Amino acid sequence: MELPCGFGRYTLVERMACGGTAEIYRATLESAAGFRKDVAIKRLLPEWRSSAEFARMLEDEGRVLCHLAHQSIVQVYDMGVEQGLAYLAMEFVHGVDCARVINCLIRDGVRMPAHHALHLMGQVLTALAFAHSARDSDGRELGVIHRDISPSNVLVSFQGEVKLADFGIAKGAHRTERTEAGRIRGKHCYMSPEQARGEGVDVRTDIFACGIVLYELLTSRRLFGGACDYEILRRVAEGGFGLDGASDLPGDVLAILDRALACDRRGRYPSADEMLRGLVEAAHRLESPGSSVELARFVRELFPEELARERCIASSTREGARTRVMSQACPVRDDRLAGRLSWRAAAMVALLVGTTAPAAPRAFPTRAAEPVAAVSQETPARSEGAVEEGPPPPARISVSANPWGLISVQGYVSAREAPLIGLRVRPGPVTVTALHPPSGRRASRSVVARSGRTLRCVARFGRVPVMSCR
Repeated sequence: MELPCGFGRYTLVERMACGGTAEIYRATLESAAGFRKDVAIKRLLPEWRSSAEFARMLEDEGRVLCHLAHQSIVQVYDMGVEQGLAYLAMEFVHGVDCARVINCLIRDGVRMPAHHALHLMGQVLTALAFAHSARDSDGRELGVIHRDISPSNVLVSFQGEVKLADFGIAKGAHRTERTEAGRIRGKHCYMSPEQARGEGVDVRTDIFACGIVLYELLTSRRLFGGACDYEILRRVAEGGFGLDGASDLPGDVLAILDRALACDRRGRYPSADEMLRGLVEAAHRLESPGSSVELARFVRELFPEELARERCIASSTREGARTRVMSQACPVRDDRLAGRLSWRAAAMVALLVGTTAPAAPRAFPTRAAEPVAAVSQETPARSEGAVEEGPPPPARISVSANPWGLISVQGYVSAREAPLIGLRVRPGPVTVTALHPPSGRRASRSVVARSGRTLRCVARFGRVPVMSCR
C-alpha cells in the first residue's frame, strides 16, 4: 500500500509498527476549515478481516478506553469498521516509550536519575489508580486490570507527559469474552507469579509489573532472564529473581521495590494509591523531587534526533509537503534503540530492535540481574567462539510470523517470541521452525545459511502453514 492514502475520514501517513493481529499508523484528521490533528490508527491486519475474535478484542479495548478519560491514559477518539477492517483512532503521543529510553540508557552507559524514574512511575500509578476504580456511565464498577504493564506500553512525550497505553488484554466488565482458565496473557518478563501460573489476577498483578518497570528504569537491567520464553515463565512463576542490581539505590526506594515485587501477592501494596504514596514520600527525600518539566528536558536530551524529526514533520501544513518532508528531508527514526514490539501497542509503538548489544551501564555490578539487551535475541555461544584469525563472517537469520508465533532455530534458540532479528549462525544447513500456540499450527523449513548474508524467513499460519525464506 502506497502512503499517504485515505482510510475513511483519515489519511494514513506513516506505518509505525505491525504486530501479530494489528498494525499502527500515524494518521491525520482534516476538515474543510483547515483543522488538522495527528492521530494513531490501530487496525486489524487485512488477513484477519474475517476474524470475529480479533475484532471483538479491538472493540473491547476501545470500549474500556471510552470510560478512562484521564490525562495519563491514551485516549480513544473513534472506533468502527472501514474497508472491512475494525479500527481504533487514538491519541498520538509525540515522544518515545520507556523501552526505547531503557535501551538508550544502556547504549550510553548511564542510568535514569531516581527522581525522574519515581516521577514517571508515579504518573503510571495515578493512571492505574483511576483505571482500577473506574465506573461506566451507569455507575457500575468496571473492575479494570491492565495485565500488560511493560516499558513499551508506557509513553513519555517531549513535553514530559506520561501516558499508559494498550488496554487490549485488560480484564474487566467491558470485555465481551472471558479469558479461558489457565490461559496466560501478557508479556512473560512483566508478569506476576500468579499470572504466570495461569491463576486469577487482581490489581496487585499490575502492582508487580509496575515494580519491574521501576526496577528497569532505575537500574537499566532486566529483572528476569532466560534462554527462552518458557524458561522466563518458569522463573517468574517460581519467583526465581533477586534485586542485587538495585543494591546501591536509596534504602526507601529499595523498600518500595521489595514490597511491590513480593512473590506472595499478600505482601504487595494492596492498591496503586498505596504504592503511589510510598513513591511520593521517597521522592520528597531526594534532593530533587522530579517534575514534568525536568522529565521533558531529560527525554529531549536523550533523543535529540527524534525531537528534530518531530519538529520537521510538524513544520509541514500541506499533505503533499508533509509526505515529502517525512520521506526525504526529515531525519530517519532511530530503530536501533527500540524495544521489543508490543503486539497490541496503542497510540505509539517502538519499531523493531537493532542488532548490537550495548555494554552494561556504569556503577552497577554484574550479578544476579541480567542486562536489558537492545536486541531481543542472544547470540549463541558457538558463534562467539569463532575468534581465530581470519574466520569467515557469520550468517544471520531473521524470522517473522503472521500472526504471532514462537520461533526455534535448531541448535541456537528454542521457542523465542517472534520476530527474531539478526540471529548469528554458522554458515551451512539449519532448520527454522515457527509455532502458533493458539492453533497448534507449525511451519518448518530447512535452509542453507551463507556467510556474510542475512536469510529472511516469514511464517504464515493459514489453513496450510507455510515458511518462506529468501
